[in-house]
Amino acid sequence: MLLSAVIFFGAALATVSFTFFIVGRILDELKHVAALERRISLDPRCIIREHNRFFPQSELMLAFWLSLIYLAIWLASMALSLAMDSG
Repeated sequence: MLLSAVIFFGAALATVSFTFFIVGRILDELKHVAALERRISLDPRCIIREHNRFFPQSELMLAFWLSLIYLAIWLASMALSLAMDSG
C-alpha cells in the first residue's frame, strides 16, 4: 500500500507542475491583452476573474480547473492509501 501512496504522490506532483505551467500561460495571455489597460495583480482570484473577462470560454481555464480536480483526486487517493496502510 505504501507503493501506491508514493505513486499517487508522484501523480500529484506532476499535476501541480502542470497546473503551474497552465497558470503561467494564463498570465502570459493576460500580460499581452491587459498591458494597455492596467497592471495585473498576482492575486489568484484577480487572475481568474480577469482571464474570464478577456477570454470567456478559454481552453486554458478549463485545463486549469480540471488539473485542480485531478490534484484533489490524487491527494485524496494518497491519503486513503496511507490510511488503509496504517489501519
